[in-house]
Amino acid sequence: MSPQRISPLCFLVGAAAYGWAALGLEATTGLSSSRMGPSAFPVGLAIVGMLVAAWLVARPGADAPDLGGDHRRVVLIVAVTILYAVGLPTLGFFLSTTLFLAAALVTLDERRPAFVAGVPLGTALASSLLLRVLLGVWLPEPILRWLGLGP
Repeated sequence: MSPQRISPLCFLVGAAAYGWAALGLEATTGLSSSRMGPSAFPVGLAIVGMLVAAWLVARPGADAPDLGGDHRRVVLIVAVTILYAVGLPTLGFFLSTTLFLAAALVTLDERRPAFVAGVPLGTALASSLLLRVLLGVWLPEPILRWLGLGP
């Protein structure tokens, strides 16, 4: 199998696992009575991902020349993303998002300190405000409890 087919195959397996996990959202939230429950968007996203990946695996002429990308960066971004997901329950949304975005910017060779600090902080703050004020979604912030500032 050519290297150009291995990545889409891995993506296909990942999308299938994501879809399988999303099917369990109704059981954990108790909102299964509605037709558009909490798993509707994740399952739809998984289906689209699996279709695109399957097309990339099966398409004719997939043995295109290697474009010579920097695979080290890809591995680092995937590792940072996994650490972000693992850190969310412990550090909370704001701190995890800020650290994730800063690490991703550094991985992508951004070296201006004000940019590496400001963009992640601004993005995490704007996202938190949008979630809390506009959507009424309160994400847990365990770090505030550790500092004695939260409930």
